[in-house]
Amino acid sequence: MTSSNTEVKRRVLKPRWEGILPALIEVLTRGESVESRQFARDELRRMATLADAHVAERKRATQLELEENNQ
Repeated sequence: MTSSNTEVKRRVLKPRWEGILPALIEVLTRGESVESRQFARDELRRMATLADAHVAERKRATQLELEENNQ
């Protein structure tokens, strides 16, 4: 509560990659500062790493399912 007795509410926003990708591409291609362009690069690299990990996990899970079905 604040001193005026009004409640302060906070929300944590977690945008989806699909939604944030156009903005990252825009910053990467037209960003005015080196820092903003580096941030966009880093985020895209992080997204790629997570995508690769997801694909590897799905491949592993599929392989385990195939092995279980062949037993």
